Amino acid sequence: MKNATRSKQHSVFSLMMSLGIIFVLTSTAQAQSNSPLGMSNKKTQAHIETIIDSATVRLIDGRKIRMIGLIPLDRPQTKDLPRNEYNIIIEKEDPIIPFEQTAYDTIKDMLNDKDILLEFDNLYRDREGFILAYIFLPDGTLVNAEILRQGFSNLSITPPNTKYENEMRAAYLEAKKEKRGLQGN
Repeated sequence: MKNATRSKQHSVFSLMMSLGIIFVLTSTAQAQSNSPLGMSNKKTQAHIETIIDSATVRLIDGRKIRMIGLIPLDRPQTKDLPRNEYNIIIEKEDPIIPFEQTAYDTIKDMLNDKDILLEFDNLYRDREGFILAYIFLPDGTLVNAEILRQGFSNLSITPPNTKYENEMRAAYLEAKKEKRGLQGN
């Protein structure tokens, strides 16, 4: 009788251990990838609908992508512009264009309504819920690094997303050396 009870306990214990090991393995695999369907090393095609700010875009499927390594500038404020009696905007002759507007316009020209490639790193979402990715143009240009190279963002390397750290750091240092944009001070 003792052997039957002991055998039953051993079977239950073995089953619990097996389930525990499966749970641990599943949890570990999910924690390591943290990207959709394990796509951390694959580039996926997407199409940009609009630019939200200097580091964030919206895709045509509605997803908001924050570019890894960039600190977003505030989006330029749009004001109600003065209009004449025919509702035509009266242009001011103010030669000073805010830096944020220049950055936004340049990034918009580079990305708006374009086909791109997204590549994810180890961490898929940030604290604010944005999807984190590197954006590539079809010609292979790493947009995250290009924005840094032109001085339109400061660099923010946040582990574990460090796949293109060297390229982005080099672009940032180039902007600093050449005194471009934000690095011109």
